[in-house]
Amino acid sequence: MRILTPLSGLLLLGLATIGSAATFKDAVKSMGPGNTGAPLARDLVTVLHLMSEKLQYDQNAKQFFSFMNDALEDFDFARIYNSPYMQPTQGGFRSVTLNGRNTGTNYQVALNPDPTDYSALGNARAEYRMRQNDLDSKRTYTAQLDFDAALKKFDAQAMARLIENILRVVDAENIKTLRANGSALCPEITGDFRPVVDQAAADLPQSAALFCKYVELKSIGTPRSSGGKSYTEIAMRGKFRMNALENDFPQFKKFMKNIRNLFVLQIYTSDTKGRNLSSFVINAQTEEFYLAFNTAGGKILPMNKDQTPAFADAISFSGINDRKFYLSFNLFVNVHGLKINTGNIGAYLRYTTNNENLSFFAKLTHMPEGKVSGALFGVLPTWLIDLSIPSDLQTLMNSFTETVFKANNGEGSRAEIAWKKRGGQAVMHASASTEFLENRFIRIGMKIWVKKFRPNEHVQEDIRRFIGGYTRALLNDLNAM
Repeated sequence: MRILTPLSGLLLLGLATIGSAATFKDAVKSMGPGNTGAPLARDLVTVLHLMSEKLQYDQNAKQFFSFMNDALEDFDFARIYNSPYMQPTQGGFRSVTLNGRNTGTNYQVALNPDPTDYSALGNARAEYRMRQNDLDSKRTYTAQLDFDAALKKFDAQAMARLIENILRVVDAENIKTLRANGSALCPEITGDFRPVVDQAAADLPQSAALFCKYVELKSIGTPRSSGGKSYTEIAMRGKFRMNALENDFPQFKKFMKNIRNLFVLQIYTSDTKGRNLSSFVINAQTEEFYLAFNTAGGKILPMNKDQTPAFADAISFSGINDRKFYLSFNLFVNVHGLKINTGNIGAYLRYTTNNENLSFFAKLTHMPEGKVSGALFGVLPTWLIDLSIPSDLQTLMNSFTETVFKANNGEGSRAEIAWKKRGGQAVMHASASTEFLENRFIRIGMKIWVKKFRPNEHVQEDIRRFIGGYTRALLNDLNAM
């Protein structure tokens, strides 16, 4: 008995440790009050599944999207503004409105100006507005978007709880307590982060298997410590498995191959003290993506200049918040040998949340002069192109970006996405406003870019099937919770 007593205590302690581990199932369940988030997640994913596999357009909506595909490929704002789809509205604008409706068996999109119907989860309304501006011998077009959708019980805090509890799974201390059975998924991930992959395989077996089938992860992260406190450095690097894509989604794979070397996008986030929060890179040249940030206890850690985490200023997503951040992003584009670098574009980001509302607001604050170099199709250098236009490529690009920067009467381009309460139910509201310079030489350049980057109908169908397959797998996992 003297031997059994301490052994029993150790066993109970071990079971308690295992039971206290945060898992992906816990993160999903945390979305709803009293851990009732699984049904809420199922309802949301069901709507996404209908949008991908059971999407239906009325005749007017079909004609409108066909028209928009052609107009956007030509980057022709005047054609859109003067089309019969755009109807006069307030403030000198013209607008067109789309309504989406979740019927339970499909998702229907219609071209009509009716108010948003909030009766079903996923019902939505999108209004696109344009205004023509003629000033100082130049013409610009102001473009605005207003979008509203019914989210029912998926309120602001549900989103915040989901994010925080996913971060808790990869917490350095939590990883030590994960005890899921070993799996064959993502075999390239070994070492300290292997338990996270195995936990995903246990909690979300079908969706995790699909993810690992199409995405090769070279790294996820590393548990670390500083000043006696542990934290996790996330450094997720990966790429699509092209052979798997070619077998199941050949048009999607062909599109990914076509845009190789087309662009490199870099996005960096910092707090108001200039401390780094996150980095995100998509490199079409190497077909890789990269995501980096540091986390502890479900929060994001600012990193000091000496690369130590500022634990005292950790950023929480839930509760009451009013935080300001800065974004810096750089886009490098290679269009048939003509190379464009935007420089480091700056933006202000404000995140606010309380028990009923959550909002991300962004506004451009800095637009440097970009640089144009290289030779179009490897033959025509920029100086030779300049001889054929009434300006030069550098000036045209800077005029275009300056118009975007000084949109909305000098207030700047802006965007917001927010969760709000309406009649006791959650709704999502998104808005954006910017301005574009009308110039036929800019149109020619943008047309080359859009034609290269925009997926055709066959690619779009493959992408819908890709998303549909993943949402179907995720639904099966959620139904098993």
